[in-house]
Amino acid sequence: MDFNGSHPVASAAARLCRSLHDHSPSWEDVACPECWDAALLADKEAATEAGLDLECPADTALVDEVAVSRAVAGEAIELTVAEWHAARSALMKRRGVCVRHAKFLLARNVTVVDALGNPLTPPVLGVAARGVASTARIVNLASQARTRRKTARRASFMSTAAELAA
Repeated sequence: MDFNGSHPVASAAARLCRSLHDHSPSWEDVACPECWDAALLADKEAATEAGLDLECPADTALVDEVAVSRAVAGEAIELTVAEWHAARSALMKRRGVCVRHAKFLLARNVTVVDALGNPLTPPVLGVAARGVASTARIVNLASQARTRRKTARRASFMSTAAELAA
């Protein structure tokens, strides 16, 4: 199995590497080798302890109904794109609101993340919501957006530092 975003443990490895090394994961460059090893070991230990198979396919369309219910109830929570779709539909059905109002209500308390746990910006979420892009494309779009923001902040800092030095 490839060590990219399609690996079942990729999300855990990406989150670990982001928290420990401030790494911005992409589909091809998910995490450093140390974080991959730690995530794989933790997954193997959890599977062994629970008596589960050591190999299982990743499922990006999996919906955590508890997370969806919490989001609909107004709790601050992270949702995957599939869960966000389910929460939007649930809001529309339960409250009888339109799509735009449901999106507005969710935007107040929900952070939508891609398959690797990267927060999605509104433009990238728009691409994901239309369902025209693959999971890998959404992860790479989110990574590119983060890189652009980081570069812009760095350039702004450097220009301010140069003005102060002058």
